Amino acid sequence: MEGIYIKELTTQCNVNKETIRYYERLGLINKPNRTKSGYRLFSKDTIQRVKFIKKMQELGFSLKDIAVFLSIEDKNLDESINLQGFIEEKLNEVQARISNLENFNVKLEVNSNK
Repeated sequence: MEGIYIKELTTQCNVNKETIRYYERLGLINKPNRTKSGYRLFSKDTIQRVKFIKKMQELGFSLKDIAVFLSIEDKNLDESINLQGFIEEKLNEVQARISNLENFNVKLEVNSNK
């Protein structure tokens, strides 16, 4: 079997084991294969996926939103989701955050020049 153990995954992604287990329970990452002795063996693709999840969280997205983003990426959409409405809502939220950050940036620049 090829893959990485949870310890390597947590180290590379700078998260703890419980975070990985939680993402697994939520379906944000694929269920790993298991070794004969029962250890989880994750695909190397899981590293990028966990890093994506953490980056999205840093940007203020909820795990529920991230799950939708991942389902779009995986082309595994829940039919009950109004995809166009979801995308427009998130786009508006991102644009509002950018605007707020730009305003804050201007204030910081003004204050740094005093």
